[in-house]
Amino acid sequence: HAKNYSWMFDDAGDVHLAPLYDSSSWLPFRRGMAIEDIPLAMRMGRGSRVSECDTPDGLTGLADSLRLPRRAVCERAAELAEALPAALKAAADELPASGFDWGRVDEHVAEIDVRSRRCERVAEQTLQKTAVGRERPSADAADGMPSDEPASAVRSASVRQRCAHVGERSKKRCVRAPHSDGRHRY
Repeated sequence: HAKNYSWMFDDAGDVHLAPLYDSSSWLPFRRGMAIEDIPLAMRMGRGSRVSECDTPDGLTGLADSLRLPRRAVCERAAELAEALPAALKAAADELPASGFDWGRVDEHVAEIDVRSRRCERVAEQTLQKTAVGRERPSADAADGMPSDEPASAVRSASVRQRCAHVGERSKKRCVRAPHSDGRHRY
């Protein structure tokens, strides 16, 4: 649910936002509404519509309102955006063969891929803006938006590195930064 979130407390007493869970997407339910006009369940920074939030200013506004480092929020947004399309495709592939409108499922998977690339570009553009201290990032497309070049193709060295451990059963890569404590998260 879009408004649900949880906190995790580690052994050291530090508090962390729990990983995304039980998430739903508004894409299949927008009923022809333009994506830019869709109202979000919660404010993101100073806006509550996709058009207000789907920008570097929206992402930095979110970081500021959460009192989190802008770089950390941008890096996490890029990581999630990069991982989401494959995760959704894998989940769709595990659905039973009958009982679903496969046209809508395929459309949703394709739209999530496009939206994820867009979010990844915004996060990368915001990271670049932060790295060079510019007031506003430059747009490289005719509509003033970032290009369609996948952000992974231009990913800067500033993006947080991840632990290289892969779980035996899950075959997933640890999401934590490189560490030596043996406690992996997938």
